[in-house]
Amino acid sequence: IILSVFLISYFLISAFSVSSEEGFNLAAKLASFVLVKIALTVYLAAFIYHFLSGIRHLVMDFGYWETLKGSKNSAYGVFILFFTISSIS
Repeated sequence: IILSVFLISYFLISAFSVSSEEGFNLAAKLASFVLVKIALTVYLAAFIYHFLSGIRHLVMDFGYWETLKGSKNSAYGVFILFFTISSIS
């Protein structure tokens, strides 16, 4: 719940940031807080992991990686891609 409050407030403020100079300054000030940066990082990481896992499941729906060995390898691949993409972003 706390994370969603931060995200909603950030998105509302980012909407104000394009409307005026004062809104931009307010959004820049809020974006400088460590807690907001942590919340956005966690949100982005969760989105990346969910996206990659969804692609994995779509591939499994087409009949690939349905064996135990294949599903373990694809899960490891998702983790490796997740950590790689998360460390880059």
